[in-house]
Amino acid sequence: MVAMYSLIIKICVYGFAICIVTSTDSLTLCFEKNCYSFIYCDLVDGKAVCSCPYGYNLQADNRSCVYDWCSWKSCEYICEVISDQAICSCPNGLYLQADGITCSVDYCKEKSCEYNCEMAFGQAVCSCPYGSFLQADGRSCSFDYCKEKNCEYSCEMVSDQAVCLCPYGSFLQDDDKSCSFGKKLSAGSIVLIVFGVAFISFLPFFFVIFYHYNKRFNKLAPTIVRFDAETQSTVVQGLARNQYGNVDI
Repeated sequence: MVAMYSLIIKICVYGFAICIVTSTDSLTLCFEKNCYSFIYCDLVDGKAVCSCPYGYNLQADNRSCVYDWCSWKSCEYICEVISDQAICSCPNGLYLQADGITCSVDYCKEKSCEYNCEMAFGQAVCSCPYGSFLQADGRSCSFDYCKEKNCEYSCEMVSDQAVCLCPYGSFLQDDDKSCSFGKKLSAGSIVLIVFGVAFISFLPFFFVIFYHYNKRFNKLAPTIVRFDAETQSTVVQGLARNQYGNVDI
């Protein structure tokens, strides 16, 4: 006797169907299996087995299905469902790329950055928090004192100290911040200029003092007076001098 086959199709609320293609005996087995809605039931080695449509995974009870969020994510290594979202992750030693799917070698572990490390173009790049800058070793950070120095032109860190720099043809002022163009004078030149200005300023006073002193001196100094017999007049010949040629006062 030829066994009678039947096809039972049940449309479910999610658009899936329970499809059973079997004999009357196997149909009974599938009903006894009691697969949940929108789950397939097939006979495997004479036993009823529930199966899920694409995008769903069979649960531990072997009867119910749950939506497989990871089936659409295509993670390269590991996929986990967190709050109904598929999240890709990588094994130890690898890091997740910007696409959120693929993994690459984690070079940051070898870089040993002091603060932050990011992968850029396949290389580990260290970075520093705000207010600090990356040192020459490419790993450690130092506080950026240049921001507080407020140099007029440029600033460089030298031995953890901010040093202001001036452009070519200019020199740093005494405030260690601003720059002036021209030749910087030495300390000796500045002293000479100060004394020169002071001398020129007081020079008229020197002349006035000298004039009054000389006038007074001429009044007090003795003169040689002789009587000229021929002209019958008195002649003043100048200052009287001693035997050494000096003027006696």
